Amino acid sequence: MKKTGRWSIIAAIVVLISCLYGCLPRETPPAIKIAANSWVGYMPLFYAQQQGYLDDAGIRIVATTSLSSSLELTRRSAVDGMAATQREYEVLQKRVVPVLLLDRSYGGDKILSTLPKERLYARTEGTLDLYMEYESINHTLYRYFRGMRDWGALKFRLHNVTQRQIVNKRYEDEAVVISYEPYASKLVERGFHIVETSKNDALFIIDAVFLPAELAEKFPDRLELLRHAVARSIEELDRNPKKFYHTVEPFLEGIKYDAFLAGLEQLRWLQNPQEQLLERLGAKGVKTQWLR
Repeated sequence: MKKTGRWSIIAAIVVLISCLYGCLPRETPPAIKIAANSWVGYMPLFYAQQQGYLDDAGIRIVATTSLSSSLELTRRSAVDGMAATQREYEVLQKRVVPVLLLDRSYGGDKILSTLPKERLYARTEGTLDLYMEYESINHTLYRYFRGMRDWGALKFRLHNVTQRQIVNKRYEDEAVVISYEPYASKLVERGFHIVETSKNDALFIIDAVFLPAELAEKFPDRLELLRHAVARSIEELDRNPKKFYHTVEPFLEGIKYDAFLAGLEQLRWLQNPQEQLLERLGAKGVKTQWLR
């Protein structure tokens, strides 16, 4: 009887310890932080966060003022990854991989000038100021711009600045700027002339979420939740664009509703990328295994 009683006490203690252990808070993995700026194509990320769709995924979107800022935060490991283009991916020398395609720019990236296109093309000498984010996708447009014609003896004086600085600057001299929405529309409102846009197929620009491969391998379930959250946000944008706009308005650098809608017309969502697109990305050295 004594032995039976002893074992009963031990069993009760084991059960009690198990119950207490089960009540202890389990360690929650740290949030995955993704930097994103005010490009219209990144707004589904902000909408998903504002609506709480990313809570279960443990993902946090960190607002930045430019692609260059997102790149720098990722480079310094202040965030885990970024919403960016293939250009920023190249700059990081493949430290990250694309895990979710967001959109293809279809006119949203622009080369603009204080000069009408005809007068700009007539410039073949002297010096012309050119403002851009040097490490961002702006550099791809810059290379295209330099090679699109023979500029003769004309020299370009480069200024490496953020989009906010580009928009806020007072231009007293003739200049070329490279920008993207929502900033570019503000420049057009101020009288800038559009020289070229990413609607040109030669300027093939995609936006995606980029993360370290080890994170993608470790947390595939969280990435799947991210994909569903973004898809749901785009569906709600289609159903009620005004509600969507007011939800993400704090992240849009002050652009109005009409300009927001116009910006959406200048991109194409890539929720279900075709194999041809993935092959084109692969040919450019972009790893696509997480996009299939």
